[in-house]
Amino acid sequence: MVIYFLSLIFQAMEEDRKNGLLPFFVSTTVGTTSCCSADNIKEIGPICDEFDVWLHVDAAYAGSAMICPEHRHLFEGIEVRFGFLQGFHLRIGSEEEV
Repeated sequence: MVIYFLSLIFQAMEEDRKNGLLPFFVSTTVGTTSCCSADNIKEIGPICDEFDVWLHVDAAYAGSAMICPEHRHLFEGIEVRFGFLQGFHLRIGSEEEV
């Protein structure tokens, strides 16, 4: 499944370029607020690098889990990404505006 998904990203960007379009942004998640799912940024990152595309990692809910060694595997590849969002208030269960 992962290889198929990665090839779809690559093919879509290749097709866009052939059609004169310029892919510029890929958004991934590590810990979505709805179900805490995580994209494989370690595998998606090199595709973005190849196409010189901005890779954003939305870790608003699970970003604070990076502090725990047992969860760091989810963030492999983060060091070369362009954007990262983490919202501590989501991790502690406070979703009210201050």
